[in-house]
Amino acid sequence: MIEIETTTLGRIGRSVNRLGFGGAPAGLTDYLSKYTPEDGSARDGVLDAISRALDLGVTYFDTVADYGLGENERIFGEALADRSDIFLATKVARNAFDDVRASLETSLERLGRDSVDLL
Repeated sequence: MIEIETTTLGRIGRSVNRLGFGGAPAGLTDYLSKYTPEDGSARDGVLDAISRALDLGVTYFDTVADYGLGENERIFGEALADRSDIFLATKVARNAFDDVRASLETSLERLGRDSVDLL
């Protein structure tokens, strides 16, 4: 494991990695290279990348409901299913600002969690 610098996150006072793992490449088609989350081997590559990040000590994971129509949250949920030692953030879907609770509940279902650390 490498040493990853931490910082205190805002007023919540939680210590988080300065280096995090973002969800856009896991959900957006062709975001950084040829990729689609529906492709099983590509999806496996993202799962492997998340596993490797965890092995290296990354504990901050950030996603949003809009990436790949939520597919990135499903991938994160699968990869992080048994992890309680992480800091997980997601964001409200673009079209859901009138119903933040519904957006959060949908995200929690995709992530397979009862809560997130930051919304």
